[in-house]
Amino acid sequence: QGQFDALVGFTYNVGVGSKDSRKGLLSSDLLDFLNQKNYKLAAEEFKKWNWVDNQVNAWQTKRRNAESNLFSNNKYQYK
Repeated sequence: QGQFDALVGFTYNVGVGSKDSRKGLLSSDLLDFLNQKNYKLAAEEFKKWNWVDNQVNAWQTKRRNAESNLFSNNKYQYK
């Protein structure tokens, strides 16, 4: 359930996108790792999506860390 919840929250926030748009889930390495069933690397990919207006955003960093933790450990911890 944690993996599903993390992916729903992530996709709602960044969008589905398209393979060609270079934006959203469909163009992400996260989806590639999921398709390869490499869940450890998939969990780490959440953390790379913390940029807003070409700079690291503290709120997005916290959100992505929480999503990664939810995906990996089935626990949502927003810190």
